[in-house]
Amino acid sequence: MQHIQVMNSNLTFSRSFGNYGSANGQFKSPHGIAVDNQGLVYVIDRDNHHIQKLTSDGKYVGQFGTEGSCPGQFSIPCGIAIDTAATGLVYIPAEQNHTYASEVNTSLQRLGNVH
Repeated sequence: MQHIQVMNSNLTFSRSFGNYGSANGQFKSPHGIAVDNQGLVYVIDRDNHHIQKLTSDGKYVGQFGTEGSCPGQFSIPCGIAIDTAATGLVYIPAEQNHTYASEVNTSLQRLGNVH
């Protein structure tokens, strides 16, 4: 599956967005999703090694991250969590380089390594 399905409160299909690819709004392997306190949707794309930010109806807003092991880079990002209550930080674990990073206003900061 290379798209995001949106369900309504009754858990029935409402709509979908995205398709296979590497362009804005496309996904090779969507693998995690989170919504911030402004309603923006963050989608982890493992095979494109980045995170896309979209509106709730699927319109592309931006993306962050590239493939690699330096700050601001991911090697197979595999999850996401947003601290909506306090800081608004976005936390992303990366499977291959074992890092956790955070994003605020698309500026990435490496928080540490996991062994």
